[in-house]
Amino acid sequence: MKRILLADDDASIRKALGQLLALEQYEVVQAATGREAVANFNAAPPDLVLLDLGLPDIEGWEVFEAMQKSRPAVPVIVITAKTHQYRRAAGLRVNAIMEKPLDIPVLLEAIRNFTAESTSQPPASARSNVKTLFLGQPESKNSPA
Repeated sequence: MKRILLADDDASIRKALGQLLALEQYEVVQAATGREAVANFNAAPPDLVLLDLGLPDIEGWEVFEAMQKSRPAVPVIVITAKTHQYRRAAGLRVNAIMEKPLDIPVLLEAIRNFTAESTSQPPASARSNVKTLFLGQPESKNSPA
């Protein structure tokens, strides 16, 4: 079972996404703060991170950078209500960024792609979604380091 770290300060979003992901057969570890997200990330590395930028204690981009320093191969999908974050996301090499409200079918497809043993290009339908930007694919788990 693939493990997803879901970091969002909104309890209703954590609950709804957590339930949805559990139904999709993912193990979900939740975090309400940046410190909690980094601690959970380091304690038990997930297969994927869903990271909100609006965390109350540590700015989301700082959380992302801390995770990348520790384990850069773990794919991260930024989920945010903040607009105009695409350029920064591309500069930081985020795998994907999605603006809220989330397009759930696109999100689930992205999660499946990023947690698959071997990844391919994002689906064409996701690439054309204006609120979703796929910025890169994680390296194959079988690739040499």
